[in-house]
Amino acid sequence: MINLSKKDLLLALILLSVIVFTLLKYNSIFSTAILFFSIILFLLNHKTKKIAKEGYQEEHIDKRNFEYLLLGSSSVWASIRENKIQNEELVSYAFFSRSLNASFLILKHKFSYLRRNGKVLISIDCSDLESCISGKLHFPDMMLLHRITLNKLKISHFYLKYSSSFPIIFVPLYSFKLLRLKKYLNNSLPNKKELNRDQDMKRISELLLEMIEFCHQRELEPKIFLIKSIKTESYASAIQKEITLNNKGINIVSISNADQILKTIHD
Repeated sequence: MINLSKKDLLLALILLSVIVFTLLKYNSIFSTAILFFSIILFLLNHKTKKIAKEGYQEEHIDKRNFEYLLLGSSSVWASIRENKIQNEELVSYAFFSRSLNASFLILKHKFSYLRRNGKVLISIDCSDLESCISGKLHFPDMMLLHRITLNKLKISHFYLKYSSSFPIIFVPLYSFKLLRLKKYLNNSLPNKKELNRDQDMKRISELLLEMIEFCHQRELEPKIFLIKSIKTESYASAIQKEITLNNKGINIVSISNADQILKTIHD
């Protein structure tokens, strides 16, 4: 069953009115094609919005003093989504293709949800390093940021409003990826695009060290998880080596799948 918001319902009524008017006036194959195309576009837009909202809807808005705050990208979010994880001590900001830069901005805005000495779980998906190092902000990321931050980043209110309302039109490539989640979750590998190994590993480690310092300054306990596979073992090792080279004592763990992060929480 499709549950439509008032805005979606209003859009559907306007769209239907235009279609009916066109059919009555022209009654042609062209108008019939417009009818089917409009319906498909509307349904795809609704589905995209529904998935995207999982990246920024906050059911815990009135709660505080969480034990854990989880940051991450595709595999962590997929694990929580598939296992339907609900933990009163955990607040998760992991989402599909969320960059490390976006996670840091979200951490700066949301760390106050944690209790004193709360734990920040930072996951790096080595099968999605393209997203990790991209630095891109997608509209589900932007929806979690303060207006002042958005202004500093020169993100217009117009763009955010309409990309979140009509993603299939304003951000079609991102919408297409959301609509084909299984394909991207199963086949996202760092060798899809040649990575500049030294430069990219350095960028990741520098940003992670900034996040760690940010946590320490606020009496929070950061823990880094490198999610690796046989194909991404070398990338995980390079990141770990770069981080720990001159920074001993950092809590960093290599794991084979995202489920192990959730197991750590339960244990």
